[in-house]
Amino acid sequence: MRSGWLRCSAGLLLATAAAPVASDGWHAVPLFGADVRSLVFDPNVADRVLAGTSSGQVYESLDGGRRWQPAGQRVALPGWVVSDLEFDPHQPGRVWAALWALWGADGAVAMSDDGGRSWSRSDENLPARQVYALTLTPDRPGELFAATRSGVWGSTDAGGSWSLLTGSIGEIGKVTSLLVDPYDNNVLYAGTWRRAYRSDDRGRSWHGIFNGMVLDSEVFSLQPGPDGEGDLWASTCGWVYHGSGRGRRWQRHTNGFEERRTPSFEVLPGGRLLAGTVAGIYSSDDRGGRWRLRGPRVAVAAIAVDPRNPALVLVGSEGSGVWRSTDGGSTFVASAAGLVGLRVTDVVEANTDVAISVRYAEGADGVHHLRGAGLVLDTETVDEADDPDVAGLPTVLDLAADGSTLWAATEDGVWRRDGSDWRRLEALGEGRFDSLSVSSGWLLARRAGEILSLREGAVRRLSLDAVSDLAQWSAAGWMVAGETLWRWDPVQLGAISVATPAAVRRVAVFGGALVIDTDRGRYQRRHGSWWPLPLGADRLLPTGDVELPFLGLWRAGTATLHDAAGRQHAEWRVPFPVRDVSAALLASGRLHLATAGYGLLWSNVLQLVDDEPVRTTAQPSAAVSSR
Repeated sequence: MRSGWLRCSAGLLLATAAAPVASDGWHAVPLFGADVRSLVFDPNVADRVLAGTSSGQVYESLDGGRRWQPAGQRVALPGWVVSDLEFDPHQPGRVWAALWALWGADGAVAMSDDGGRSWSRSDENLPARQVYALTLTPDRPGELFAATRSGVWGSTDAGGSWSLLTGSIGEIGKVTSLLVDPYDNNVLYAGTWRRAYRSDDRGRSWHGIFNGMVLDSEVFSLQPGPDGEGDLWASTCGWVYHGSGRGRRWQRHTNGFEERRTPSFEVLPGGRLLAGTVAGIYSSDDRGGRWRLRGPRVAVAAIAVDPRNPALVLVGSEGSGVWRSTDGGSTFVASAAGLVGLRVTDVVEANTDVAISVRYAEGADGVHHLRGAGLVLDTETVDEADDPDVAGLPTVLDLAADGSTLWAATEDGVWRRDGSDWRRLEALGEGRFDSLSVSSGWLLARRAGEILSLREGAVRRLSLDAVSDLAQWSAAGWMVAGETLWRWDPVQLGAISVATPAAVRRVAVFGGALVIDTDRGRYQRRHGSWWPLPLGADRLLPTGDVELPFLGLWRAGTATLHDAAGRQHAEWRVPFPVRDVSAALLASGRLHLATAGYGLLWSNVLQLVDDEPVRTTAQPSAAVSSR
């Protein structure tokens, strides 16, 4: 965004008595993909499928997985990994969700009575432990079992109350999979972090079914086999197992697998077996004797088969959304349209383009471009397999722009893009670079144990341990090492510690000003002194704009835009935990948010910003003495 846009565009702005609030106001850039952890076909509505993600979204497809849309709210279960979705056989339209927190040890069970469009908690008396899977019994309404980090829990009143069923067997511990025997609903199987167990009395007592199964084989899934009563299949962290006699004997199958870790498994009605590994999906047509790789080399977290049309198979992947097969798992095509759940780590302005970096998404990894103010995605970067942005660039860990030139710190070197080609800067060497900064022709890049500068082909090195943050301001490099701020002049090849009012956590440039985050608040550097910047937001992100340089993120779930004096100009509600905002950019009259699991969102600032703010959150009046 160009300086002065706020004044020049005043005729388009809203003048209100208070900073305006958008109820949502966010639009998703159509860059498709998601971390899909659970899939289930609706038994009551043909062609309807639900998909749960690691970012709390629940999507629905009404055409058998071709296209997707949110089933209800944009983020149905914010803060939770939706690890399992199960329709209730006794209550049409009722769906159960097993949830666990990506941060911490919390877990939950949620229920929807409208097919997944709205949700409520249903875990009274269930401890705050991760819930990985749920299973319901066909012969008893209201009975369900939960696989959790603390064992198997059961409820007989539709989640109104829960009791621990495996408390007498301490070694069971973490349980990741459950199965009710389809031939005898009194029999329950539990896959744990070490091996498998069985209960013959609906969970009241348990015994190990270990014969043939290697110790410490975490059992990710359990499925009934095609050979009738007592036939079982288990997928584990060490390939797959075929069980006979209700688990009395297990035989491991490895032939044809290139990867041992197998999170998901499905048995098709015709007897074909599908095993989802962290490096692709495999099939076997000879009872597990030989396995063949099918489809893309993606991490497969979930498999679902249409009960009305077993030839239709959907695979949920980590990062690249859903893959679809119409021939019983022989071939797969990407089917992620509408799934906007990618991990976008950076968003920067390069002349009139907006460049974004995507991480850990098969087929979408790399750097993508939005062309001009119309937010039209550069489809060449996404679709062309031979485009350097996708095919040649290693995983991007940091992205920066200097005019029209893009720079990327990656898992293997620092790369530069002029025009359409990415080239590695061989002068900086190979290996992992965590972050970089570019300003006025200077490049600073960080890797383990040192900072490297590059200007006009000359490389200089500074050895400085434990550097946690990096910025460039006023022709110098600024770094946080430990709790100390350092200033490095790459011309003089010297680094000196800089006195600060308190221990420093972060350093960043906001609209041309250097700002530090300390254990006693935020400070801005002006004329060689530190001035208080009492913006009370829990996090501050630079927007790249001179006039509105601060984006404040609040735990209450709002984002606020502030000018250089700290005055607030706009406020948005954020439909997911604000900790998942990775970066922000104000460009072409739009605020862009890069997110960890919700893609790239944007909101039209010109429809929201008040050019006469009434709320002031910062009025620095005096410099603070440095320590």
